[in-house]
Order: sequence, then structure tokens, then C-alpha cells
Amino acid sequence: MSVKLGAAVAKALADHGVDTMFGVMGEGNLLIIDHFVHELGLTYVTAANEFGAVTMANGYAQAGGRVGVATVTQGPGLTNTITALRDCVSAGSPVVLIAGATHDRENKQFIEQAEYVAPTGAVFINVESRHSVLHDVARAVTVARTERCPVVLNIAVEIQDEEVAYRSVEQGTATPTPLDDDELEAALGMISVARRPLVLAGYGTVLGGAEEAVRALAERLGAPLATTLRGKELFSGDPRSIGICGGLSSPEGSAVIDRADCIIAIGASLSKLTTERGALFQGKTVIECDVDPARLGFNLDVDAVIAGDAAAVARQIVEYLDLAEIGATRFHEEALQLRAANGSAGYVDRSGDGMVDIRTALAAVEKAVPAERTLVVDVRRFMEETVRRVHAPDAAAYVYGASFGAVGIGMGAAIGASFARSDRPALLICGDGGFMMTGLTEFNTAVRHDRDLICVVLNDGCYGAEEIQLRDQGRNRDLAMFDWPGFEGIATALGGSAVTVTSLDELDGIAGVIAERRGPLLIDIRISPDGIA
Repeated sequence: MSVKLGAAVAKALADHGVDTMFGVMGEGNLLIIDHFVHELGLTYVTAANEFGAVTMANGYAQAGGRVGVATVTQGPGLTNTITALRDCVSAGSPVVLIAGATHDRENKQFIEQAEYVAPTGAVFINVESRHSVLHDVARAVTVARTERCPVVLNIAVEIQDEEVAYRSVEQGTATPTPLDDDELEAALGMISVARRPLVLAGYGTVLGGAEEAVRALAERLGAPLATTLRGKELFSGDPRSIGICGGLSSPEGSAVIDRADCIIAIGASLSKLTTERGALFQGKTVIECDVDPARLGFNLDVDAVIAGDAAAVARQIVEYLDLAEIGATRFHEEALQLRAANGSAGYVDRSGDGMVDIRTALAAVEKAVPAERTLVVDVRRFMEETVRRVHAPDAAAYVYGASFGAVGIGMGAAIGASFARSDRPALLICGDGGFMMTGLTEFNTAVRHDRDLICVVLNDGCYGAEEIQLRDQGRNRDLAMFDWPGFEGIATALGGSAVTVTSLDELDGIAGVIAERRGPLLIDIRISPDGIA
């Protein structure tokens, strides 16, 4: 069968399981999108800008566990994606970005696109000719899926109208790496002498579907469980769970971590935030397990490593413990006592003067939004309180928006997540700066595509991180303060519904507003910049 190259790309994507694509239309992708929608009947989400399109694909990939696909045109269409693309790299998100390109150096939109992509760390695949395009699409999807990274598939507009003999091309598969006996024995020796072991699970545990295997390992060891920030909902409700490890640990969780003598980290990168730049794990035996051997020992000098799938590693350790007849410790029981003795105290609500205490606001949101939700948290100063107080039903339902530390990832990620999990509302919590930066334009995208989106803006009228630095240095903070327009009116003008909250009485009313929502809803909660840590 002979088809146009643009149509062949669309059909190849469909053959590889892609049924949703996010993008901004232009000359460089027109034929691909047209065939994807009008011939194949698949879903194309028209983003307001290219940054939004890639963040949507990112949110779709994280929430749905599938490859997210975005498409943009050449030149500025691609350069507008660079921040979002780098966030995908940092997040380890399987995203394919189809970028139009041009060979015409006199075209105003011409750039050397590979050179712009290179600093992001994304894989770049250039379609050299119509003869390679089907293999290039298959390779792009395979690399994104198996290596968990974004791939830019570069396709010149000059060849998209050429004829291609269409045939199905199979995706490649990753070959599981067998566990190394020497690594296992070294790690087991250290685990066998530990008296206060702690199991730390990261996002790799989520990706590997290893929650139950890791839980069983902790039970076999008599150990408490901790998670990284990205895995924060892994063991919700489990009495062994002490919550997040690192800078966002609770006081009771920190007490348990301090007491541990051995950390078994599974699918956790051991970043400086998780380890407090190594200080948190000082004096402890640390065993790191990761599916990617290149990441082992990368962020922290550890005592032993195991390269392998999270579930396989956890099960193998349990099997070795059983064979060696090594008994369980009683550290979990001690951890329960430590947590009881170091429990967090309550707080004094500081609502008033047209502001609501951020802690009270988040508690109300947590209670009012349906428990079956997808949670997306943007990045800024409000994030610390948010990730502690607002939850998702499971780890896969939490979309992390701070991989690159870029403000404004949240709105696109929430829209993408809503397509991956259309059975539940997407709850986005962002700041006023992030909403104005990117959320404003893409809120209308949520309206146009009738998304069940609840966007909570924690509005302190400033760029919070900068405001606190200026304040702490005794400087005038006026430059960090903003007199934004009313978000309620903006959201309504963009086709959604909205409410403004400036008091506890108004906060009490959000439950009813959420229950009666029809389409995208924005809740503008006014908080004081002085009330955030």
C-alpha cells in the first residue's frame, strides 16, 4: 500500500498504540495531524502553545504509563519546547516529540534543530529519507518506552508529501538484565547484620509495578518503609510507612530515619533532596538497587549496588533471607514508638485580613475533591505544604511537576493526565505566578476539550521564592510582588467556572462548588506570603 509520508507517520504511530497526540499545528506537521484525525479518527489535542503541548504529553505519560506524543512545527515551534523537553528528560518521561523541519536555509524558521535539542539531553532521531521513516518511528517509540526518555523525531516538511510503501514495523523490546550473584551476596551480607533496616522506595518502584514486592521485603525484614517525593503515595495507609525521606520528611519520619543503620534503596536515585546532600545517610550502610546500572552510585557513594528490576531485586533478597534463615528485626516496632514520641504538633490557624492560612486551605481541598483523583503539583514555595497535605489514591496518580524546577509545568501536565485517566478529575495545585506564566493560556485548552480539571491557585500575589529571599536579606520585596487581575473573571472569560476564596466562610463553600462543577473549575485562594515556610 502506497501512502503519503505524513500519513505513514500517523498510521505507524497508531500501529504502535498511540491514540492521543498533543500539539500545535503548522506547516511542518500538517499532513501528519490531518491523517491522524480525519483518516484514523484518533484524538488530537490542540494546545495553545508548544510548551503546553509537550507538558501535556509528559503528564499523559506519567499518569497513563504510556508513551506520550506531541507534535510541533519547525524553528520557533521547536525552540518553544526546550524547557518542557528538558523537564521530560529530568522526569524520565517516555515522550516522543515529532518536530517539523525544513532544509531551506532561506526560510525564516530554519535552524539547526539537532543543536538546539542536544543540551536538553533528549534523544534526536532525524528522518533521513522516506525509505527510513517507518523504522525511525518504531525506533523513536521503542527508545522512549524502554529507556524512559524523550525522543525528538525530526521530519523535514519537504519530504512529507512523498509516497511511501507502507508496512508494519515491530517495536524493539528491552532485554531484562539478569541479577548479578556477587552483587546480591555482598548486599545480603550487609542486610543480614543490620539491626535497624529501612526500605526506601522511589519512582522506579512505581514504574516497575513493584509496590507489593517491596512491601513484602519490608515485612520480611521487620523494617519501616519510606519513599522519595516522586513515590510519595506508594504505601499510603500502610502502618509501616513513615512517608517521604529527605527535606520533606515529617518530624516523626525523620526520627526513624536518624535511628536506622541500613538503608535499602530500591528504584530511588538518592538525590541530594532525598539524602539532604548525603548528611541524612551518614554513618549508615546504604544499598542501592536500580534497573539502570549507569545510575548506581551516581548521586551518592554507596556501600553496595544491585542492578536489576525493582520487583525482581526485592523478591530475590527475600528468597536469600529465607534460604539463609535470617530472622526479621524488630525495627518496625521501634519505629512505631519513635513516631508516636515525635508526632507533629498542631498549628494555629492564621487566616484573616482577606487571606486564608495555606495549611487550612490545603486541608479543605484535600477533603472536598473526590478521593479518586489525579494529583498534579506545580513547583514553587507552596509545594512543600502541598505534597505533605494533599494526596493521590496511589503513586501512579501523582504527577510530579518539579523535575527541572521550571514554574508552569503543572497546567499542561494536568490536561495531559486528564486524557490518560479520563475516569477521574485532575486536581492541579499551582501558584499565582505559575498560573499567569502558562496556566492562563492552557486553561482555555481544558475548556475547549471539556476536561474534568480542578485548578487550585494558591495566590500570595508574588513570586514567593524571590520574595522570601529579599525579605530574609532585609531588602525591599516590592519587585517580587504582583497586582494580578482577578483570576475568577479570567477563568470565566476563558469559558470555565471559578470562585475566589478570601475567608474561612468562603473556604467552607468550595465543597459545594466542586460537587456541582461542570467542566474546568478554578479556585483562587488568597493566602499570605508571610504564612508560607
